[in-house]
Amino acid sequence: MKTRLKIKSTVVAGLLVVFGTSAIGVSHPAKAAGVTPPQSLLNKSQNYYKDNYQTLAKKYRISYSLQSGIAKNRTVKIYLGTKNKDLRDSLYFAVQYWNDKLGRQVFQYGTKGSHTLTFNTVNNATGSNDGADAWWDPGEKRVVVNLKMYKNSLAQLSKQIIDNSQQSGVSGADLTAERQDIAVNGLDKTSRTLYYGATLTHELGHVLGLNHSPNKNDTMYFESDSPQVHYYQSLKNATNAGYNPLTNTDVLRAQLALKVFGAFK
Repeated sequence: MKTRLKIKSTVVAGLLVVFGTSAIGVSHPAKAAGVTPPQSLLNKSQNYYKDNYQTLAKKYRISYSLQSGIAKNRTVKIYLGTKNKDLRDSLYFAVQYWNDKLGRQVFQYGTKGSHTLTFNTVNNATGSNDGADAWWDPGEKRVVVNLKMYKNSLAQLSKQIIDNSQQSGVSGADLTAERQDIAVNGLDKTSRTLYYGATLTHELGHVLGLNHSPNKNDTMYFESDSPQVHYYQSLKNATNAGYNPLTNTDVLRAQLALKVFGAFK
């Protein structure tokens, strides 16, 4: 997910996805189309998925080459290659979002000696990943966060929250109290944790084999958004469950991608 944080009511995120070992930047959204699989499509035989996998991939925007991080039993075991607690918390949200919607523990935590992908950071992306805040590399089987952009996002998110409050009419002592809450009580870190939770949810969607959706409300849209994390009251009301951004289309596409994957294993 490549992010451009701007001072307005929502943050626009342009995504950068890695296929194999080379990155492909997406600069224009695809024309909206029906990419939501019907529920009945999830109850077909393995032979059906084998016979129709190419047609299904084209219609529902699935890329099987992205599924290198999935084990034969259709689970993903993640090795935590970073000690950053806040980033680990963001990943925790992303894992919970997907597992809750998929109805089983597709994403699990592995060890250094037993895992199917690694979650880690780089100090600054170079080359084709320059400017991206996070991405999935199916060649190296890594979900990576750009640590420089991650650190810089804290001040940007803080300003976003205050600007949105001012635009909604908050001023005077109330605005001062909000600034204090952000500075002293770490509300900016809450915003960043939830924001990257949504970012990593998008990247885990790529791990499952999902290309970008043409639907703007989907987490897998190339400019997905998580507006709750930019508003003071939404952050104050946030619970340990966070804000699950996954739509019905995201989930049905992921279930179909896993069905096809399983048919060939």
